[in-house]
Amino acid sequence: MAMPMPYGAGPGTGPGNHSYLACGECQTLLMYPTGSPSVRCQRCQHVNRAPPVADSLQISCRGCQVLLAYPRGAESVRCSLCSSVTQVPRYSHLVCGSCNITLMYQVDASSVKCAVCHYVTPVGAPNRGAQAGHGAKPSQTVVIENPPSDPGARHSVKNIAVGVKAEKQ
Repeated sequence: MAMPMPYGAGPGTGPGNHSYLACGECQTLLMYPTGSPSVRCQRCQHVNRAPPVADSLQISCRGCQVLLAYPRGAESVRCSLCSSVTQVPRYSHLVCGSCNITLMYQVDASSVKCAVCHYVTPVGAPNRGAQAGHGAKPSQTVVIENPPSDPGARHSVKNIAVGVKAEKQ
């Protein structure tokens, strides 16, 4: 029998020290103690390997907006509630061409706008300070919101970067 999802909780996080995962055989939502290496489904008796706690990441489901946990390196995540598949974005880093801070961007972006100095640095261009980056014509702005500095704290600090995807010429 499927474990009911507590209101406001998503797969991967549960009350107290519990986590959730969908059975790999029958898709029943299972609740288990966080840190357990495996979970046996009471419905079909399938033994499911639980994701390691340290290597789990989170993303919002594109269908129902519930928070999904997934193992590091996954390309997509299927929601156990609405069955929609959410693609996991891939990121890379570069140094701002003006203020020299490190910026994170989605790998398909052709340039990145610095959230600090607003300078546009082309992806793949050598970092030459103020000489690089001018002349890019942005066609799409991408906002990347990284996990908060301390998700458990009452007043966590958000980490947001802005990427500008320019048209290829």
